[in-house]
Amino acid sequence: MDSQTFLDSLTPGMPIVYGGNKVTHVSEQLAAAF
Repeated sequence: MDSQTFLDSLTPGMPIVYGGNKVTHVSEQLAAAF
């Protein structure tokens, strides 16, 4: 993966890995605000 690639959109339900081993999902509110 290119380190210069950035997200330009979020979709509801998209998984987000954080803390190295935790996963959350994008809420509809977050996707709309992004």
